[in-house]
Amino acid sequence: MTSPLAAPPQFTLPPGYRLAEYDCIDSTNAEALRCAAAAELGGLWVLAGEQLGGRGRAGRSWVSPPGNLYASLLLRPDCSATAALGLSLLTAVAVRQAIADSCGASMSKSALGLKWPNDILLNGAKVGGILLESTGTAGRAEHAVVIGVGLNVGQHPDGLERSVAHLSSAAPALRVLELFEGLARTIDHWLGIWRNGQNFAAIRAEWLAHAHGVGASVSVRVNGMVVEGVFIGLDDSGALRLGDRFDGPERRVTAGDVFF
Repeated sequence: MTSPLAAPPQFTLPPGYRLAEYDCIDSTNAEALRCAAAAELGGLWVLAGEQLGGRGRAGRSWVSPPGNLYASLLLRPDCSATAALGLSLLTAVAVRQAIADSCGASMSKSALGLKWPNDILLNGAKVGGILLESTGTAGRAEHAVVIGVGLNVGQHPDGLERSVAHLSSAAPALRVLELFEGLARTIDHWLGIWRNGQNFAAIRAEWLAHAHGVGASVSVRVNGMVVEGVFIGLDDSGALRLGDRFDGPERRVTAGDVFF
């Protein structure tokens, strides 16, 4: 780790949150998990200008050069492990809102979409992802959830299997720290609505309002197998509802990679 990032003037977080900033770190999620193991309270944000060991879902690496947003939030929610899974969709909703608020009229709100289970899209291309990790047993004092957010702001990696983009291509004036400040506000807002999982229905409805590809044919890669169907929506737990093209039974998918 190197010296912490300098905060801009009047940089503020919602009440009850703290911030640890780094110019360079192995992974903001890894640091948040270390803080959780050291009995750090919930409400801690870890923000870095660069990650040397950034990671995404399923153990994938997350290319993390300077100029993008890398942040993780440590929470200690009072809910079941199943309910805590809803935090991924909650974060997606909050990220989309933060981008829309930060970009203002410079970016069409319809350009921003959400793709199950954890992608943020700009005109159909991926600009960010979310990684949810947890420790301990739900309902116990040691239980912690870490929400990691990676957003391509100034640049994006090449050579990936799907289309990717960066936000400043559509909103050149967008700044990383301003976007993070907005994200801290929107996540706090949606956590208040979520109420430890008691009102997941509101999160699900907002996510679906901005979902990419509802009604479209889709392929889902699950444990090395490919399942095909029509993206119907989400069930009450946030799982993907996949309809059969030939009016067969509906399928429910709880994890996998989606391709339209």
